[in-house]
Amino acid sequence: MQEMKLIYSAVFTSTKPDENIKVTTLRATGSLAPRTETQRNGTFVTNPFQATYTATGGTTTIIVSSSTYPHGLSNGDSVIMDFTSGDAVDGTYTITVINTTRFSVTAASSLDTSGNCTFSIPVTIDSTTGLLSSRIVGLICSFGKRFKTPPTVNIFPDRNDVNDATNATNYQAVAVTETSFNVRFSDGNDNLVDRSFSYSATGFGKGDTS
Repeated sequence: MQEMKLIYSAVFTSTKPDENIKVTTLRATGSLAPRTETQRNGTFVTNPFQATYTATGGTTTIIVSSSTYPHGLSNGDSVIMDFTSGDAVDGTYTITVINTTRFSVTAASSLDTSGNCTFSIPVTIDSTTGLLSSRIVGLICSFGKRFKTPPTVNIFPDRNDVNDATNATNYQAVAVTETSFNVRFSDGNDNLVDRSFSYSATGFGKGDTS
């Protein structure tokens, strides 16, 4: 396997003419090996859903309403809540589905408040297909190990989506850094859609996680 090596040298000399000059060369080497990661190496969370919430009458039940897209959640799923106004407390909650755009979570203490919020959904790969779901709003995909520089990311939509003309999608890995990238899928009318996909990220790294 080909390696990229970095070599540094330093030379020390005396400023006194009557003193023997000693030259020392210091060499430091580091190897950057090519590395490829796939979705099986990463961790994933959706981009934030915009939402509102209410908790009235001194209840511990917080009703969350997604403002734009169906949440796609099931009973017992986890969400990461960010309450941007009102008195509810940020954190990770277990949800109960009310309908396709509303769900409830349980607060640690009674509340009488309302406001705006966002929620993100932790996502895992499908154990049968090995694919990820983009969950309409798209995913933030974090690499298992840090790359030395932003890698090249290739997205591979589910073959069934590609072959179905009614599900034609646009997609691209954006905001690619040494540690993560973002991906969203849209249809021919630029509407965000939920699609299954896999990916590969290829670049150089030393195997470190920092």
